[in-house]
Amino acid sequence: MDIQKTTLNMDCYVGTYYAQTRIESALPLPQGKSAKKVLSTRADVNVQTAVCLAGGVDVAGAIALALVVEGDDGGLFAFEAVADYTHRIADAALENGMQAHVTAQLFSCRCTADEGGLRLVASITLTAVVMRNEVVEAIASLVGDKNLQQKQTELTFSKRVLLGAKSIKLREEAQIPSSSNLLFARGAAELTETAPTKDGTAVSGTLALELLLICDDGGLKKQVLSFPFNDIVQSELSAERHSTVSVTQLVVRSVDSAEGLLEIDATLSVSIYGILKTTTTLLCDAYDLDGSFATETHSHRFIQFCCTHQRSFIQSEQLVVPNHLPEVYMPLYGTAQAAITAVHRDENGLSVDGVLQLTAVYQCDGGLIHSFTEELPLSFELDCNCDIIVPCITVGNVRLSGSGRLMEAQVALLLNAECYKECFVNVVDDLRHTSSDDVGSGILLYYADRGETLFDIGKRFLVPISVIMDFNPDIKEPLCDGDRIVLIR
Repeated sequence: MDIQKTTLNMDCYVGTYYAQTRIESALPLPQGKSAKKVLSTRADVNVQTAVCLAGGVDVAGAIALALVVEGDDGGLFAFEAVADYTHRIADAALENGMQAHVTAQLFSCRCTADEGGLRLVASITLTAVVMRNEVVEAIASLVGDKNLQQKQTELTFSKRVLLGAKSIKLREEAQIPSSSNLLFARGAAELTETAPTKDGTAVSGTLALELLLICDDGGLKKQVLSFPFNDIVQSELSAERHSTVSVTQLVVRSVDSAEGLLEIDATLSVSIYGILKTTTTLLCDAYDLDGSFATETHSHRFIQFCCTHQRSFIQSEQLVVPNHLPEVYMPLYGTAQAAITAVHRDENGLSVDGVLQLTAVYQCDGGLIHSFTEELPLSFELDCNCDIIVPCITVGNVRLSGSGRLMEAQVALLLNAECYKECFVNVVDDLRHTSSDDVGSGILLYYADRGETLFDIGKRFLVPISVIMDFNPDIKEPLCDGDRIVLIR
């Protein structure tokens, strides 16, 4: 008798680790500019590298900032800046060679004028889901004995894999009022449809462009544009797939200032992911006519990628203008950052708590421009059946309305979450044959217990399953309590 073995390559869940890091940095102003106050700060944080080492995860990334500033001369200008950060998520249980999936969220971000320059104070929340690859050798089957009876099970592993990727370049033109100039532009892309084709995956979506304009009278105006796109991404075939898109490059330039004509060059990065499933057969138990096998079994815990959960929604908030500021004559625009603070589980599913830092910029009756920032709570439910979730929330468009001391803000939010299931498997990694002299020969009537299987009965009396089926052609599994089975040995 030969023992056939197989190798299992499993991702084992180590844990989820959290850390906060504070960034304080001076931001250089454009040449020849000075700052009186910062009207608004738009910030996006990313993780560039995450390396798991002994005792922690070393994370490096950057905060990309778009700022609107009032200079000492009362004029407005906008510019972009980048602040790098590094941080170690420390824990003694972490080791070299583990894999860490790290997401970063801006818990708060403020830029203030500081002696003619700018100073950034930001708080970043880092979340690291750490996995360890485990290679396990298991017995798959036994061969070489015609009377050998085996009980086997199939184990399926699911992993997220990249099926294909493509950079899509867009060149568009846009019209703005001829009496205005562009301060800054921000773009966000969203996929609205994906479909498999013979060449890969057909994708279509929209590029939403948010323009902040300064008018001849010194006032501000926000203009939102939308451009459709579609393309085919060469990708491998997969029954289950999901797609992501991001804006990797955006250049907006004035072509004809007298006519208000803009030229837009954008590069979108589209990635197509699928779920790779591999099925392995494992031995659970065995017996033959001479006896059964004593098995040495070990239990292993591992995790599998199950899905990506996406949800877009609108958060409506009422804003009260602080008493030290004048009343609102005209809302101009808003910016916001969102961060998730906790994920809770109950019998209805998952609930998510977070915080929204929202800045409202408005014009008062005297024509001056003011702004204020509020931190607001976020809370929503997720219909997602998983054990481990890695959520990330981003902000789209912010719309302001109202006057006096009250404004209404509507914030478009997009949640992306990677979902994993925790699984357990019992692996037979050793066995030995044990002979039995207690089983005689003859005919026996046996009455089954609920939950028993033909394999259980055959092993107990050392009768091949095929023989049981021959003499009991009407018997079917699952067996019921009291089912009569004829055994002949």
